[in-house]
Amino acid sequence: ISFIVLDPETHDIIFQDTKGLEIYERGDFFLKLNGGHISQKDDFKSSFRELKEELGLTVHPKDALCIGNYQLSIQFSEDFKNNEFIYFYIVPVKNAFEKIVFEDGEVGSIIKFNVDETIEMLLKKRDSITSTARDEKTKKEVTLKPAHLKNFTDDNLYLRMMIAAKRFLDGEDKELILL
Repeated sequence: ISFIVLDPETHDIIFQDTKGLEIYERGDFFLKLNGGHISQKDDFKSSFRELKEELGLTVHPKDALCIGNYQLSIQFSEDFKNNEFIYFYIVPVKNAFEKIVFEDGEVGSIIKFNVDETIEMLLKKRDSITSTARDEKTKKEVTLKPAHLKNFTDDNLYLRMMIAAKRFLDGEDKELILL
């Protein structure tokens, strides 16, 4: 399950990393989606425990918007092939960047960046954007480039997520917002 944590007031999206702020000093980092793994037997409501476990955010499932799923299959080795279905939810949380709690060590840092600026960058209308990252104690300004928003299949997944988030923020009919 993957959560697109979105602040409806600032139009910022928040992503997480298991590492601390040092990850953003490397030029080759990529932004990881919020969320985790659930088993086939878990029900919809229990899947939101991942949001609580990883970011300390309590969100009722009725307040989230499912924008679709994505099938992923990666051959890690001759003996291991990872097959997943990733379900994507837009989760609006006011002041999310400040509310996130670093409780159990699953998250080392978070980063926020503006939806509109990110779309412009991914559409090659700008080279980079400025974002803010933080850990439990420190904030840091970080420059993001398109290469930081790539996934395993490199198929514009992040651009589609940003466009869905923008449509959500713009108040479009929620039944028409899809990944």
